[in-house]
Parts: sequence; C-alpha cells; structure tokens
Amino acid sequence: FQGVTLINKLHRQRLTPTKNSSIFTYPLAYYITGSNHPRLTDRVGVQHSRNELLAAMYEDVTFCNQDIVSSGVNMLEKLMRDAGIDTAWLVSYLKDPEKYRQDLMKRVGVDRSAIKSALQAVTNGGVFTPSSSGAVYKALEEEGDPDLSYKRACGFLDGVKELEKPMKKLGKTFMDLDKCKTLGWCFRGKLKNAIGQHYDVVEERKASDEKRKVAYERKELAQLELDAGGLNDTQKKYLEKVITDRLPPQQGRKGQRFSFMVMGMEQSFILRLIQLLPADNPVYVLKHDGFISKLPVKEELIKQVK
Repeated sequence: FQGVTLINKLHRQRLTPTKNSSIFTYPLAYYITGSNHPRLTDRVGVQHSRNELLAAMYEDVTFCNQDIVSSGVNMLEKLMRDAGIDTAWLVSYLKDPEKYRQDLMKRVGVDRSAIKSALQAVTNGGVFTPSSSGAVYKALEEEGDPDLSYKRACGFLDGVKELEKPMKKLGKTFMDLDKCKTLGWCFRGKLKNAIGQHYDVVEERKASDEKRKVAYERKELAQLELDAGGLNDTQKKYLEKVITDRLPPQQGRKGQRFSFMVMGMEQSFILRLIQLLPADNPVYVLKHDGFISKLPVKEELIKQVK
C-alpha cells in the first residue's frame, strides 16, 4: 500500500489526517454509548483493519499486535465458571481452537472468517436458531440460495449444540439480579460488568413488555381489518405479515447483556495488563480484544493479570 492507494484505504477506515499528512488519527474500535443502558458498541476503526493495512500504517515503527487468543470464548468460559455453569465444551475448544474451527469448516463448507463470525454470534448472545432472522444464518448466508444458507446454519449449530444449555443458563443468570449480586455482577439493581458499567435489566424488561403490548394490539387490529374484508391483495399481504410476525422477545435482547458482560471482561483484562507495562513499551492502539504496543508483552505480566 503506497501513496494514494494507502491514503484512500486509510480514509475508508475512517482515519483522519492531521496537519502532518503522514500522521493519521482514528477512532477506537469500541466506544461507550447510551445513558440508560451504557455498553461498548462496535465502530468502524483500526479494529477492522486488515493485517496488511496495519503493517502499512506502522511501516516505520516497531510494533507488536497483541490479541487475546479466542477472546470471546475465553471471557465466556470465565463468566460461566464464576456462575457455576458447565464449561466442558469451552475448555475443550480452548485447548485446540484450530481443530474445532477446521472441523466446523468441513462440516459447514465455509471459510474460517464465516465460522469465526458464526461462533461470535453464538458466544455473544446464545442465538441457537437456523432461521433467516438469526445471526448464525446471516453469518453463513449464501446470497440467492436460502436453502444452502439454512443447511449451513443447521450444520454449524449441530456442531456447537453442547454449548446451547450452558448459554441458556448464563442468560437466565444475567436476568436473576439476586444471583448476580452474590457473584458481584450487580450494583443497585443493575447488571454490572468487569469495568464497572451498569446495565438496567429491570428497565429493559419494562420496555420489552411495552413493545410486546403494542405488537399484540397491532396484531388484533390487523385481524379485525382482515376480517372486515374489502381489501386488495397488497393490503391483505401486509396485514397477514403483521399478524404472523414474531413478537419482540419477552425479556429484551439477551445478546446485549452477553456483549455487555463479555466485552466488559475483555476490557478489564486489557486495561489491567496495560497498567503493568513498563514505560519503554507504549501502547499505540487500543482494541476490544487486545492492543498494539511497541514491544512484546512479557509472559509474567500476563500471568499477573490472570
């Protein structure tokens, strides 16, 4: 990546040139958003840069790209272990992640990137459905071929089925504030993650109940209009869709709670590790699952944080 090509790639990553045209600033990969339910939110930035682009950005600088290995799975295993939930599948996966990825790639018939996205969809919210509205289906989707996409989603979910029950148990734990309080995951009636952010589960439930109430009312009105007759085909199809649409989840989007807790633990580990780094090893970039520093991190520092 040289000259104009590099500049264009940097702009597409939303990097902004400073007064010195050879120096760019960039947003962090994740930022805190929302006042009622503050959480770490994905933002296009250096986190999404390809390794080749990172190398181009730092071609005149000695740097080390430090990532937590299987970050989401590692953090999920820690959360489940703390909650007393079976972690056998996660522990087995972490012993040889590449073996599991290769097995899933062969089973599903997709590349590593798609398997990684599908696994992330599961570990960030326990979405165990092959339906077209599910995150796993979307991660493995073959455009223009819904049957193949559905088959892939079913194959993947069958390959990780041992994780389904533990994920459901953890999801229920996040909703049980009394249990969360004993685990140190609750503060003043709100779910609390490892870096002290708060997520209001009670308010989320109230908002979800209100959405379900509105959805019920829409369905009832649609049925009355359909029964009254005198509609053209387009109007009938619209009302039938309203009637058959799925209701909002009863307890809000559990994926938000999983992301909130998993990302909080990732950030806690990374920030504690950064605090232990010596002055001659500055951090250039902070990512959600690691950072870019000048020198490699010594093993003894990592063990201190663990």
